[in-house]
Amino acid sequence: MSDKKLILSASKIKTFLSCSFLYWGKYVLKLPDIQNDGSRRGSLVHKIFEYLLKSRHKKHYDLVLAANSITGSAAILKLVRLLMKSFGLGEVDNKVQNNFDLINEMILVGLRADFFCEGRELEVGELKINIEHPQYRLTGIIDKIAKCPDNFRNILDYKSASKIDDHSIQALSYALWVKRILQADCLVR
Repeated sequence: MSDKKLILSASKIKTFLSCSFLYWGKYVLKLPDIQNDGSRRGSLVHKIFEYLLKSRHKKHYDLVLAANSITGSAAILKLVRLLMKSFGLGEVDNKVQNNFDLINEMILVGLRADFFCEGRELEVGELKINIEHPQYRLTGIIDKIAKCPDNFRNILDYKSASKIDDHSIQALSYALWVKRILQADCLVR
């Protein structure tokens, strides 16, 4: 066994548990990973959320919601088009679905879902985590942490999957981090 510390993330653990051969190819052999349009759309939407979460960009959030479309903000529309190009997303995906329409819909769903954590204090957006252990390091990125009036913490993670598991490895590792570092109880959403 190597003295090198194993670096883990929730996605690495999930991959290993679902298919050890896929884990071996992806993380040990480092074979190229071919993303699909769905994951590219999710990554693009994540970037837009990071942008809109900054207080100086709140006006674009308001414009998008008022227009019920990302076309309501010229800046967001331009950013989405640039990101589509940089992520290699054409107008339609391999299932002949319109990528732009799907991205627009995903962004609207996210912005309407308590984006600014009403009634809670948005403590942080985009927080890198690092849990050290003698044999491994657990890493990840928490999208948002909101402090509730009762000092409970909500951990919010952007998801584009159709099925969300509140007891996922990712949710549990983030809850562990918040418990250890912030010494607070939390609820993952």
